[in-house]
Amino acid sequence: MLNVDLTRLNGLAEDFRDLARQFPAERRALMETVGERIRETVVSQIDASGLDDANGIVKGWQIVSIGSGGGYAAGRPAGKKAGAPTGNNSPGAITNYLNSGHRVRRPSGRDPSYHPRFHVVRTREFPFYEASQASAEAAALQEAQAFIDRIAERMGGG
Repeated sequence: MLNVDLTRLNGLAEDFRDLARQFPAERRALMETVGERIRETVVSQIDASGLDDANGIVKGWQIVSIGSGGGYAAGRPAGKKAGAPTGNNSPGAITNYLNSGHRVRRPSGRDPSYHPRFHVVRTREFPFYEASQASAEAAALQEAQAFIDRIAERMGGG
């Protein structure tokens, strides 16, 4: 799954951490905005990957997950917390199969007249999460900069 946090902002180090502790509501709002940008990036990469999702089912499964302390945002498929089923045919499992591909079951060999239609070892993968990584990180840094500018303006230093 795709996770983005603010560890790349270590150049601002302790000052930013202090500000983030002082403004937890703003930090949570930042993560919600970053999470939505991540989700939009993943949805656009699903289209760009070549996956035929004309009905938008896989795109509709993508949700934003915010850490309990508001310290991270992640784009991932709907899971148990979102009321989606779990198991082999859950949105998370199917999204993983599509993103990573999976092995194809070979014929048992019991019926000598059976000839499989497909001769592949693995299914095609559509790595939309990996393709989203760079864009999601850039969006996170952009939103974080806007957050810093708002904090500086509020403190009178901007």
